[in-house]
Amino acid sequence: MFSFLSSFQKKVLTAFFVFGFLAAGLTGCDSSIADNDANNQGTLPENLQGEWVFIPPGSNTPADYYNISESTLRYVMDDPDYGSDYAAAIRFVSNYSNDSGVIIIEYTQGYIFGADYDVEYPFTGIYYKNLGGNTVQLANAYDGSGRTETATLDEAKAKFTRNKMDTYVSWAYVQPYMKNTQ
Repeated sequence: MFSFLSSFQKKVLTAFFVFGFLAAGLTGCDSSIADNDANNQGTLPENLQGEWVFIPPGSNTPADYYNISESTLRYVMDDPDYGSDYAAAIRFVSNYSNDSGVIIIEYTQGYIFGADYDVEYPFTGIYYKNLGGNTVQLANAYDGSGRTETATLDEAKAKFTRNKMDTYVSWAYVQPYMKNTQ
């Protein structure tokens, strides 16, 4: 077919096609990794709904708790140095597996880290992991930059993804919450 080409030209042409094929394959892999990281619309797991309390060892009093319904999330913390009560509307849920995912919320009232929540940046992510029958690890996304929250829901969906979960949460320090069944 390419008999009019010299041996050198055939090698260059072959190398060009092989390189192009490999480059297209690598681009496809990068794309699939990015697609796999995208948050897909899910539903709040039914067993995640309810009141989840953290009771420190040796205490009978909860240090903090999450109260999660189908459309709202409320967080209450006993220590105002690390944050305090807030309420939020659940705007988006992405399930990463049967026991993990992210809940993207929009603050509706409360104080965050000692100051009124910033109405210009009202969206953040709450990651959950190791959801079992009566226990779950729950953690607000936080990176220490002073501005973990986002201005829009679309920004939050793009920011709080599966691959970023460990960027925003140090799971080794997140104690499990127990479901309040009373």
